[in-house]
Amino acid sequence: MSAEVPATRVRVGVMTDGTWVWQPAWADYVQLHRVAPPRAFLDHAASLGFTAPEASVERALDIAGAEGIPWPE
Repeated sequence: MSAEVPATRVRVGVMTDGTWVWQPAWADYVQLHRVAPPRAFLDHAASLGFTAPEASVERALDIAGAEGIPWPE
């Protein structure tokens, strides 16, 4: 008898709250492997009331550039 394997999916993209940058697939990894995100990330999210602050387009572009994320032309 084989164990049932959940459907595999990979969400593509980049998310940020202005301080942390992560890929949406990170949440799937945490859930699938039953691991915890870094404590600093959890503390940061709690300090914001688990709500991402508003960020301007300019700030998002600055973060993308600092992280080396390619931007479509």
